[in-house]
Order: sequence, then structure tokens, then C-alpha cells
Amino acid sequence: MSVKASDRDIATLRLWQQKAYSDLGGVNPDQSVTLAGHNLFSELVGNLSLAACFHLYVKKTLPSPQVERLLSAIVTATVYPDIRIWPNRAVAFCASAGTGNAAGVASGMLGMEGLMFGGDCVAESFRFIRDLMAAEENGLSIESQIEKAKERNQKIPGFGRPIVKGDERLKPILQVAREVGLDDGLFLSFGRRVEVLLDKEFGIRFNVAALIACLLGDMDYTLSEVRAFGTLFPMISFLGVFHEHSRPDARPVFPLAISDIEYIGEQVP
Repeated sequence: MSVKASDRDIATLRLWQQKAYSDLGGVNPDQSVTLAGHNLFSELVGNLSLAACFHLYVKKTLPSPQVERLLSAIVTATVYPDIRIWPNRAVAFCASAGTGNAAGVASGMLGMEGLMFGGDCVAESFRFIRDLMAAEENGLSIESQIEKAKERNQKIPGFGRPIVKGDERLKPILQVAREVGLDDGLFLSFGRRVEVLLDKEFGIRFNVAALIACLLGDMDYTLSEVRAFGTLFPMISFLGVFHEHSRPDARPVFPLAISDIEYIGEQVP
């Protein structure tokens, strides 16, 4: 049996009711939605790409056509369907095991928290280059900072690849950056100087994470905004991978066979 709230109950609720504030947007039910000062329905629907919509959400301003095109190029060039990639493999495994979309995609998201692949790699590469830049402004040379990193055996995100030499994603992204005039910013120029020294010291060069970090830096992205963008682009492939491996005729995806694992621990008699 339902019980109608008393006036006292309503007064108590209003006494404890919290108030939130947002400069991102708000909703006027059955009339309009405001997003960063724009009318979502009359201005933005049908006029924004996915990349531009993301930029508007995190920067609270519409991107220039040049920035929008470059962001779209970065997203397209980095959405890989390859299920050998760590997070994609997790998504495919979950899908073949019969989990739901949310669990499958969440498993892929967890795989992007390291320095080898995904959003954190881009963000930590951004942090690494940004900190080197700040240190140089304070009189510390890049060489001395790299020497310290070497002494600490520090992992350097955004440079080198664990399996192959070079990165096939650099060329198409840089081509678009040149076409829109966004290939000569201060962040990218500094990153290239760092690359020369790291190549000389460790034999490692830019991978796509460092390139994205530098390009976003020249778009005036902050660390938190870079981290958010780094979460967006790999996630798109998760949805396709999950869909493909949840078909009725899809086979289970097991990362390793029994014979692939060699037990090297203590042997029992």
C-alpha cells in the first residue's frame, strides 16, 4: 500500500536537500538542454562530430575546424580491432564468456590503467614531457633530467614499443596535423627534442602516445583533459570487439593454452 508523503516529510526532505552547481550545462525539462552555453537541440545536434562533442564537454568551448579534424584523425587512427591488444583481448574474452556489454567494456577500461597502452600512457607521457619542459624553464637541462631517469631505471611512457620498431600511426596523424597547420606547436617541438636525446641514450623514439600528448598539449589541454581524451579513443574499439565476439557463432577467446604456461615455481615431490 502506498503512503502519501506528509507535509512534514516533504519539509524534512527540503531541509536536507543538497544543491549542485554546474557551468557545463543544465536541463529545462520538455523544452531545452544547455551545454556549455549552446542549445543542444537547436545548435549542436547534427552539427558536431564525436571528437568535437568531447572537446566541448571537457573544454567548454567549441573546437576550431582544424582542431576538430585533428582530434577526429587521432581517434580514427588509434581505434584498433586487433584482439591481441591487452584491453581488446579482455573485452573479447568477456564477450565470448557471455558477459554483458557493461562488464565487457569495463574490463577493457581497466586494461588502460598502465603505461603500456591506452589513456594513462598518453596522460603520463604528457606529464613526463610537461615536467621536462618546466624543469628546463627552471634551469635544468633535458640531458640532466634524462640522466636522472636512467639512474632511477624509470619507465618512460610514450617512447618505444615493446614488440616492433616504429609506429605506423604517426604518419597519418602527422599528415593531418600538417594539413591543418597544427604540426609546429611548442609542445610538439619540445617533444621532438626529447625524442632525439632518448633515441641517442636508449634507442627509443616517439610512439603514438607521445605524439597525441604533444598535439593535445599544443591544443592547450590540461593533464586531466588529456587523461579524459585518452580514455575516449580506445573505448570505441571495445564496443565493436564486444559485439563481434558475442555473436552466437563466436568461439571462446582464451589468451593462453595450457601448454603455453611453464611452471617455474617450487616443485612438489
